[in-house]
Amino acid sequence: MDCGGVGASGVGLDPFPQAHGGMAMNEDFSIEMRLPKGCPKCGSHKVTVSQAQQPDDRVFCSSCNTEIGDYQTAKQMLDEMPRSENEQLIEDVVNNRKPSSTEE
Repeated sequence: MDCGGVGASGVGLDPFPQAHGGMAMNEDFSIEMRLPKGCPKCGSHKVTVSQAQQPDDRVFCSSCNTEIGDYQTAKQMLDEMPRSENEQLIEDVVNNRKPSSTEE
């Protein structure tokens, strides 16, 4: 494993992306996100998607590599799926978003 902070393409990688305000980025230029609905195969909420985040990009479970769907559907799930306050706080932190307010 190369510990010099340079990926296979020669591009420097931040070894602590979440500490510097970014999402976890893998050397293959993908990011991990947390969805409110778990993987149908293993139950994990963490998914991997292309850093480009195009609507037709495929989304895969980070644990078992099962295809979950496309990015457009995953984004819609994040924006529209009802969930508990605890689930919402976890997703906001993992997905590096400002906490959502449930009070008006």
